[in-house]
Amino acid sequence: MFPALSIAEYLLANGVDVEWLGTRAGLEAKVVEEKKIPIHYISITGIRGKKLSTRMLSPFRISIALMQSIIKMLTIRPNCVLGMGGFVTGPGGMAAWLLGKHLLIHEQNAVAGFTNQLLYPCAKTVMQAFPGAFERKQKLTKNIFLRQFIRGARALTVGNPVRQEIIECGHKKREEKAVHDDLRILVLGGSLGAQAINEVIPRVLAKLEPGNCVSVRHQCGNKNIEQTLAFYADSKLALNERREVVPFINDMAAAYLWADLVICRAGAITISELLAVGVASILLPFPGAVDDHQTANARILEAAGAGILIPQDKLNVTALFTIICDFISNPKKLFDHASSAKSLYKPDATRMVAESCLRGCYA
Repeated sequence: MFPALSIAEYLLANGVDVEWLGTRAGLEAKVVEEKKIPIHYISITGIRGKKLSTRMLSPFRISIALMQSIIKMLTIRPNCVLGMGGFVTGPGGMAAWLLGKHLLIHEQNAVAGFTNQLLYPCAKTVMQAFPGAFERKQKLTKNIFLRQFIRGARALTVGNPVRQEIIECGHKKREEKAVHDDLRILVLGGSLGAQAINEVIPRVLAKLEPGNCVSVRHQCGNKNIEQTLAFYADSKLALNERREVVPFINDMAAAYLWADLVICRAGAITISELLAVGVASILLPFPGAVDDHQTANARILEAAGAGILIPQDKLNVTALFTIICDFISNPKKLFDHASSAKSLYKPDATRMVAESCLRGCYA
C-alpha cells in the first residue's frame, strides 16, 4: 500500500487523475480515503497458504472479483493500470489486459510473487525493486518454443518507492554522521511470527549487561506487549531510559535516525527503508513467508555487506550476542554496513515508476 501511495501522490502532484482499486480489509480503505483518493472496492482475499475450503472456493471468488474489476474499469476508463503485487493486482491486472489497457506491474521483493508471475506475460511494462526478481520468467522467454506463449517485457530495476519522511531521515543521518557513546539498537519485532525475536532479544541484552553500553528500543507488536514484557522480567531487565519496549512506533523516521543498528524481519518495505536511511542491520527473515521471499531480500543486503542474515532456525542467544559484540568492538563495521546499504538505495524509484505510468498513458 505505502509504495503505491507514494506513486499516487507523485502523480496527483503533477496533475494526473488517480483512482485506486482495493479491498475494505486492513488499513488500505482508511488510509487511501484519508488521502482523498477515489477508491473502488472489489471482493477478493489471499489464496496461497490458506485452508482447503478457501482454496476450493477460490475459482468462484476470483471470477467475481474479475467481473467487478472489469465493471470498475469500464466505468473509470483508465489510460493505464499499475499493479503493485498482492491479491487485488490479480483480478485488476487481468481486467486491464482483457480490456486492452496498458498494464504495468511492479515487484517489491527479490523474488516475484505469484500474482506478478501470472501477470508477467500480460504486462507491457515490468518493473522490479531488485535485479533478478523475474529471472525465472525471463529465462522461459528465451526458449524459442515457449516464447510463442510467454511474451514478457524486459524487467526494469527501479527500486521501491519509500515514504518521504524516511527519505528525509536518510539525508539527516548522512549529515549528522553521529558517533554515539552507546550502541543504539532498534528492534522491529512486531510483524508475523515475531515471538522468536521478542524472546531472544532480552536474553541477549541480559548477557551483554552491564559490561557493554547498549541502548535498545524494542517494538514488539500490539498483540505481543504483555508477553514481551514478561520476557524482559524473566531476564531480570528493568525498563528505563536505555531500555524501551513499545507495541508500536508511530514515528519510524525518528526511530531510524536514532538507531545505529536495526534488528528486524526482511520484508520488502523494511529492506527498502533500511537502504534509504543507510543503517546497519541484522536480518531475521520470517520463515513462513510465501516463496521464502524474505530470505531472498536479506541475501541481497548480505551479499553487498549491508546486513547480516540469520535464518530463524539458526537464531539463538549465542549467535546474536556474538554479532552484537563484534559491532561493539569494531564500530567501523557499523559505518561500513551503513555505507553499503546506502549504496544499494535507488532514490528515484517513485519518479521512475510514475514516469513509466505516464509513458503508458500515451503509448
